[in-house]
Amino acid sequence: MDPLLSPENSLLICIDYQEKLLPKIYLAKEIVKKAALMVKSAKVLGIPVVVTEQYPRGLGRTVAELKEALGEYDPIEKVHFNCFGSKRFVEELEKFGRRNLLIMGIETHVCVYQTVVEALDKGYRVYLLEDAVSSRNPEDRRIAFERMAQAGAKPSSVEMAIYELLKVAGTPQFKKILELVK
Repeated sequence: MDPLLSPENSLLICIDYQEKLLPKIYLAKEIVKKAALMVKSAKVLGIPVVVTEQYPRGLGRTVAELKEALGEYDPIEKVHFNCFGSKRFVEELEKFGRRNLLIMGIETHVCVYQTVVEALDKGYRVYLLEDAVSSRNPEDRRIAFERMAQAGAKPSSVEMAIYELLKVAGTPQFKKILELVK
């Protein structure tokens, strides 16, 4: 059985929430809202956040709502669908040395799928925040979720991960996050 998530052993990966991609994405508004909640919660909990952008010259930058949640950040620009194709991405993961990856982003069946499978192959434990992940086509999203679970990714949701990371009510962190969740 896998250990429960903790802020000390987890890293949040935000894959390609970009301006020109999102208008075509199924449930775009909902997934961005959930992604922003997860980013804000990660900041409260002291969890590092890694952000990628697929070919930003063509697909634009990270969307405003997520930028606002991130505050100061330095996105990893990439052209490979699989984030591990970026040397800088690999270096960031190694720098933090955390084995639990909380992964969210778009598109489910392309960049998210390929990154998740590679992460699992490299021995990371992957927690897929499914309510913050989508594709243009809901069927592609569903199939990708199935394949990632079969490969060993742990299905999760933003709130499930947040409360697993918190572990207990009544702390200052819990109170800050409770304001975000409501």
